[in-house]
Amino acid sequence: MLYFGKFSSKYPEQIEGRFYAAGPEGADWYGGIKPGDYIFPIYQGKVDRLWRVIGYTNRPNKINKDNPGVVEFEQIKVFSPVRLSDEFLRYRFFKLDLNLLNKSAKSVYRCGFLPISTSEGCPEPIEINFRDNLRNIYVALASAELKPVVGDLRITINNLSEKRITSIDIWTGNQFIEYSILWKLYLEKNTIKERYSLDKLFEYARKDQAIFKQKYLESVIKDLEESDVFKVSNPVALYDNILVGRKKTPVKIVPPQNGGKGNGLDDLSDYEKYARLLNFNPNLILYGPPGTGKTYAAMRIVESYEQLRNKGVFVPFEAVVAQQRAEFVTFHQAYSYEEFVEGIRPVLADEEQDEGNQDLKYKIENGILKRMANAASIQLMKKNQVLGTENISETSKIWKISLGARYKEEDIYLRCLQDEIIAIGWFHNQSLEGKTYEDIYTALLVEQKKKSGDGNLPKPTNDASTINYMVNEINPGDVVLVYDSPKTIRDIVLVTGDYYYQKDDMIFPHRRKVKWLKHFDEPKDILVINGGTGLTLKTIYQLTKLTMADIRQLLIEDDEEEQRAAEEGVAPFYLIIDEINRGNVAKIFGELITLIEKDKRDKIPCTLPYSKKPFTLPDNLYIIGTMNTADRSIAVLDTALRRRFAFVELEPDLKVFDNPSLIASAKVNDKIDLARLLDALNKSINEQLDRDHRIGHSYFMDIVNLTDLYNVWYYKIIPLLLDYFYNDIATLKNIIGAEFFTSQGGVNYLDLVAADGAVSAFERALLAIIK
Repeated sequence: MLYFGKFSSKYPEQIEGRFYAAGPEGADWYGGIKPGDYIFPIYQGKVDRLWRVIGYTNRPNKINKDNPGVVEFEQIKVFSPVRLSDEFLRYRFFKLDLNLLNKSAKSVYRCGFLPISTSEGCPEPIEINFRDNLRNIYVALASAELKPVVGDLRITINNLSEKRITSIDIWTGNQFIEYSILWKLYLEKNTIKERYSLDKLFEYARKDQAIFKQKYLESVIKDLEESDVFKVSNPVALYDNILVGRKKTPVKIVPPQNGGKGNGLDDLSDYEKYARLLNFNPNLILYGPPGTGKTYAAMRIVESYEQLRNKGVFVPFEAVVAQQRAEFVTFHQAYSYEEFVEGIRPVLADEEQDEGNQDLKYKIENGILKRMANAASIQLMKKNQVLGTENISETSKIWKISLGARYKEEDIYLRCLQDEIIAIGWFHNQSLEGKTYEDIYTALLVEQKKKSGDGNLPKPTNDASTINYMVNEINPGDVVLVYDSPKTIRDIVLVTGDYYYQKDDMIFPHRRKVKWLKHFDEPKDILVINGGTGLTLKTIYQLTKLTMADIRQLLIEDDEEEQRAAEEGVAPFYLIIDEINRGNVAKIFGELITLIEKDKRDKIPCTLPYSKKPFTLPDNLYIIGTMNTADRSIAVLDTALRRRFAFVELEPDLKVFDNPSLIASAKVNDKIDLARLLDALNKSINEQLDRDHRIGHSYFMDIVNLTDLYNVWYYKIIPLLLDYFYNDIATLKNIIGAEFFTSQGGVNYLDLVAADGAVSAFERALLAIIK
């Protein structure tokens, strides 16, 4: 039998040594291959050899130490590499089934080898010649005039009005007949109600924010409208964007494969070495020319780091964002310290404690870094279950409460401590459940009038807000500090229950269940961490200047064992800073440029200028920046910044064109090889300017057809080059050719289409660059 095998670039020794390590014979990963079977190994998106299975042995290897056993191969043939996307998968005698269209390009759970079905007339494996036997695949109207050869496929669209798939056919030499293997797959993947038109699929792609799919469908529809036919170069892209219909894939956390060792084109092998850098330095900058996928790489590095810490379990970036553990921010010339760390903003007083006051006040507001640091600190607290802080979240608030004066009303405090409650008085004979602030305020006015009869008494605003806090505002997961003096507290408690009324307590009937997190034998001074503001006598109010990072420090202070327990295996947080070099980094980071260093995390505090509070960065907050070298070279970065970050260069990567899951087309019109075009372009730019101004691969990744390439070339690439080589048209002519410029130095828009299907002027000019 004939198979393809997927070999991870993480383990090149398997290709070099001609083996696959997945344990003893019979393991699922082997897919049932037996001695004598032929294998086309897929490695880094290409196929360049044919193997035959020798057999299974206990050959020693470093890949699967705990589960010894490998399958070994002998090499039958070596040939010029063919790409998986537009060459291997388009071999005329391979049947386009689910294995080739989907599983060849994506990780398959516990399976590294899959069979290849061949059609009648297929040569023996050793005689297979890919490049001379590529089939054409068309998405075409039934009325389109094609020039097919035997084995070509047509996805038939009924008309331009409806744009529905009516059949999938194969050319036999004199007619198109049903290509049952692919037609049945289409019917299985789409119920009758879900066999949408191309227009409907395009609408859903926009609704689902599937940008790549939207772009692909847009190009297909445009070609159908202009020429009745769209020519497919990448069968995987056809399958993913059209044949499977609308697929809204939920975010999944995938269990480890092959003992946590992924095999397949979409594994994270290329990013693991960068993820491991985060253990060396929690601050990382990805730098390179425009279009090298720096933001994309940042997301993959996060996924890889998550996979490392979760022992091979794949956690998609979307899941990390959904867990609110990753955020993006973009630096620019106007971005400031106040937005990044903390700043002051005006608020009306009724947003604070005094509901009746409409005066304008100023409030310190946390920036994104401080918010992320606070969230990361919460995770550090929650990890230590001994502290009982597992219910604390980013929405948890911090409150102050008085439970009787020390030495005067100690019995009140002791009762609360014994019963694990916090409690207040007022309205001893009625429950306040369901009462609003307005109800409480009105009731206090009535009670006040009954007692005194004097309408000139101060309005009971403070009492109403205190009662309302206990009844309606405090929530389970909130933290409450028990008052001792204007500077000190005596306890930290965690609210665990909702408000309830204790009928038989005529002094303090309004209660909340709590868990005592920490008692201080000597009252703890919190004046500094409260920004120099003393505590007041008001029974309950929110402490807006304190954060969960402050609470964490109070809980683990002087207890190294608890601190280690809290930090072991804690969930990481990621702040991704796009275009970090476009902002004034020294000004934006301010004094925190020192605190981000690994050896100063959670150790050395600094006092923030607005809140006047000590602040440290937690160990589990990672900062990943991206930097466009065409804007600013790494050489001119602030020295302090360079010293505190690890730097990883991302270059234009031609290997992406070998991965059919990442690109729409590797070769446009079966003529223009995008990888070769990009390579030729960048070699010239490097020679004429420098390597920092090369062009990244992402400019070409979503090109579906010649029209897309035309638009990218004229409206992205050439304007970028004109910016690089301002007023130097002579150099530009040497790089991309004189055909693209008029005699006066303007841009010359070459013809996109040639008569009678000949090579157009635009294609000829691009082919000249490649050559």
